[in-house]
Amino acid sequence: MGILNVNAQKLTLGAKGNFGASRVNSKKLKDAIGIIGSQEGYWNFYSESMFRLTGGIGGFAEYKASYNLFLGAELNFQHTNTKYYINKFFDDFDSLGTGKKQRVTSDLYIRYPSFNIPIYARFQFTEVKKYYAIGGLSLNINFNPKIIDKKTVVTDNYVGWNLENNDLEKSTDKAKADNFKNFGAQVFLGLGRNFGRYGRDVLVDIRYYFPLTKTQINTSDQAFLENSGNGSVFTKTGVEHINVTTGKNINDFRASYFTLNLAISLYKK
Repeated sequence: MGILNVNAQKLTLGAKGNFGASRVNSKKLKDAIGIIGSQEGYWNFYSESMFRLTGGIGGFAEYKASYNLFLGAELNFQHTNTKYYINKFFDDFDSLGTGKKQRVTSDLYIRYPSFNIPIYARFQFTEVKKYYAIGGLSLNINFNPKIIDKKTVVTDNYVGWNLENNDLEKSTDKAKADNFKNFGAQVFLGLGRNFGRYGRDVLVDIRYYFPLTKTQINTSDQAFLENSGNGSVFTKTGVEHINVTTGKNINDFRASYFTLNLAISLYKK
C-alpha cells in the first residue's frame, strides 16, 4: 500500500503570471507630514499612498502530498509600483498684504522590480469542481526603487492684498533610492479553482500578500533634493529633518499586493 501511495503522488512543473495592484505604505510618513504642517504653518500638508498596477511572470513547481494537499514553490519576476500624493499649501505676506500664496503638489511614484519566491500549501476541497485555498510565505529579492516626482507649483502673487498675477510651474525629477532593504517577506492567502482537464492543470486564484518586513526608501541624490517638490521627504536630508522635527524615524515602508494569478501545468511526473 505504501508503494502504491508513493506512485500516486505527482510532481508538476508549469508557467504562471499575475496582475493586480501593489502599494508601499508608510504610516509614520503620513503622521510626520501632518505634524510638520502644523508646526511650520502650512494650511494643509498631507500625504496619501495609493495602489497602482503590478504584474509578474514566472514558473512553479508543485508536489501532490495527498489526495487534497499540494505543496509548491514559485519564482516570479515582479514589478512593484505605488503612488504617493503629497499636497502642501502655504502663504507668505508682509503687513501691507504683499506676498504670495503657493500650492505645491507632487505625484510621487515608487517603482522597483523584484524576484519573488512564494512557498505555499494548496488545499483542494473537491475533486470535481476543484476549488481550493492557498497560503504561504513569499520571500522577495528587491532591486533599488526609482523615485519619480511629478511636481506642480501654483503661485498667486499679491500686492496690497490684491491679486496681481499667478504662475504655474511643472517639472519631473527622478532619483534612485540608495537607502533601501533589498530583502523582504510577506504572508499570503487566497482562493481559487483548477479549471484544467485531461491531465492539464489551469489554476486561477486571487491572493492578498500581507507585509512582514519594513524598510527605508530615500536617496542621497543632491540634485533631487534641490529640484523636487514634496519629494524631498524621500531624500536622506528630508528624512533627517523629519526625525529631528517630529521624532518619527521613517523606516516603516511595507509592500503589499493584491493579485489575480494564472498558472498552467507544462510537465508532470
